Amino acid sequence: EAVHYEIYGQILRISIHAARRQREFSILTMAEQNFILQQNWAAIFTLRAATWPIDLVELQTRNPTANKSIITCLLWARGVLSKLQLDEMEISCLETFVICRP
Repeated sequence: EAVHYEIYGQILRISIHAARRQREFSILTMAEQNFILQQNWAAIFTLRAATWPIDLVELQTRNPTANKSIITCLLWARGVLSKLQLDEMEISCLETFVICRP
């Protein structure tokens, strides 16, 4: 179970790091960035986790105490993104929209 938390933590850390590297986002002050990230971290995490190369079904199977609704949400998001067949640039643009949404 500790491994799962480590994976989730790594996804969140990389999500925030990638957000701060976004050209449009990086021009904001650190205080503005922190405020936006506090508001939108869940959406940013969900987008990154949905594209993360991990077997979510296996993750749920190996950890029966995992929150099934979270895994279900990530599987749904992964399915939607898969159907869109986005390339890396399009995913980056989508990430910018997620970060900058009101």
